[in-house]
Amino acid sequence: MRRTYKEIIRQDYFSAIMPEIKLIDGKYPYSRGYECLSLSEFLKICFPDKISFIDEGRLIHYNKYLDATFPGFRSHVDKYAYLKQRQLLPEISRIDIGQLKFYQDEINVDGLDKLVNEDYFLQSVLVVKFENELILQDGYHRTFIAIVDKISLVECYIV
Repeated sequence: MRRTYKEIIRQDYFSAIMPEIKLIDGKYPYSRGYECLSLSEFLKICFPDKISFIDEGRLIHYNKYLDATFPGFRSHVDKYAYLKQRQLLPEISRIDIGQLKFYQDEINVDGLDKLVNEDYFLQSVLVVKFENELILQDGYHRTFIAIVDKISLVECYIV
């Protein structure tokens, strides 16, 4: 019988599971109400010799680039529709996941097994090329599952 993704995470990547209580600015505790995995800790396990996350200063610079190049993109609920409406959605590419940079650390693992069976889950991820780096913009759960499933290439739109 196949293990669920939640079981795989608990058994194989336990050290990457985040505590339920989170501190905001180091002082305001709140409970997420769902189980989360730290993507940065998970990637350290899977890619121990690679720095995969962009730092806070670089993230600010990246967000300014997005706001200037694609006004309203970051706040748009459907990034794919935004790009399609502006005829900016390119052909699908395939890249090695090891080439990607990330900025979102929390991955909600509670609904993964349900999520992988939804049609949306089959959609290619969205990557932004920024100063010679490929930064994952949308598709963190899809990329995470690909890594867990030992898939090294991911289909993506690169803008």
